[in-house]
Amino acid sequence: MIVDGDNANTATTVMGYAQSIVAEVAADTSALTAEITIAPPLRLEPRVWYNPQLRSTLFLVPGLIAYIAMITAVISTALSIVREKERGTMEQVRMSPISPAAYIAGKTIPYLALSFVSALLIILAAMLLFELPMRGSWLHLCGAIALFLIGAQAQGLVISSIAPTQQVAFQVALLSSFLPTFILSGFIFPISSS
Repeated sequence: MIVDGDNANTATTVMGYAQSIVAEVAADTSALTAEITIAPPLRLEPRVWYNPQLRSTLFLVPGLIAYIAMITAVISTALSIVREKERGTMEQVRMSPISPAAYIAGKTIPYLALSFVSALLIILAAMLLFELPMRGSWLHLCGAIALFLIGAQAQGLVISSIAPTQQVAFQVALLSSFLPTFILSGFIFPISSS
């Protein structure tokens, strides 16, 4: 029996049902063959395919990559445009010959590059320090990181257009990115539920 462990609660419930079925069949078999000693016909041997040693670093480090990349992208992008509003230079930017798309690209591309480099450095550090194995395509990984960061930067742009000050932008960016990323990255949940 193969159980998908993506949803840890459902997987635990299914494993409990499987163990009770195996125990019931073993009890019935041993009751029928009380005189003869034979091995139970069914045994349940759990095998973990991903991270068979159950090293917690292999569960936590990939979540750390998403966590740091999200915080870096959202907060830095949110603060960059609000800073122009606070200083009063937004009117000067509006009067300049630069287009809005070029302005937004100029404000977001450096932070996209910074967030992308930080994500790659975290991956390399995880591979060197924690022996995190890299299996798969680097091109696909970089593409997924880029899409993730573009979405995070879009969230930062929305926050910067709503927030009147840097302090408000920082708080909104922190609440909207920190809590969901912290909860969904795997830092809170124990290894037994992964």
